[in-house]
Amino acid sequence: MLLSQKFAVIGNGIAAVEAIRMMRLHNYQDEIHLFSNETWPAYNPMLTTYYAAGKMDFEAFFPCGSNMDFYHQHHVNLHLGSPVMQLDVQKQKITNESGYELQYDKCLIASGASCFLPPIEGIKSKKVLTVRTIDDSLALKNALQEKPDKVLVVGASMTGIKIVELFLNAGSDVCLADQAHHIFPLAAHPACAE
Repeated sequence: MLLSQKFAVIGNGIAAVEAIRMMRLHNYQDEIHLFSNETWPAYNPMLTTYYAAGKMDFEAFFPCGSNMDFYHQHHVNLHLGSPVMQLDVQKQKITNESGYELQYDKCLIASGASCFLPPIEGIKSKKVLTVRTIDDSLALKNALQEKPDKVLVVGASMTGIKIVELFLNAGSDVCLADQAHHIFPLAAHPACAE
């Protein structure tokens, strides 16, 4: 008799849910536990500016649906709203912020990216926004509706350029700043970026 195994997934983005979908599609029958600091179903963070600009409905954020049906259909044990605080790979144990501990057999880390906030004065102000999560998108939409006089956008990426466009269209005076010497420093050929 084979013992049941426990598979842990840290993260709740597209990579995490696609991994779960493929596991079940390929007949993985054992327990799957998903850990995330988010409480939302899996969503596409690349859509934050489109929602903030009013170019899509809120439900379009969620490729697996805006409810928890995907997780129920794929028999996923959810541990949402409490970030993982410790991952002990030697003991194969996960502990989240609420104190829940899981002894796992295998673990997939699919936690995605986070915004870099430079350690500068005022960075924790409510007027400083990031663009990564649904909550960020809701805050950005509110900021656009307030039509601020001046906006500083830090980061000359595709997202940064989109944010510049949104605030210019809202009538704000916008300044774009980046450590790189030109826009799209990692996404474009150097001659094109210049």
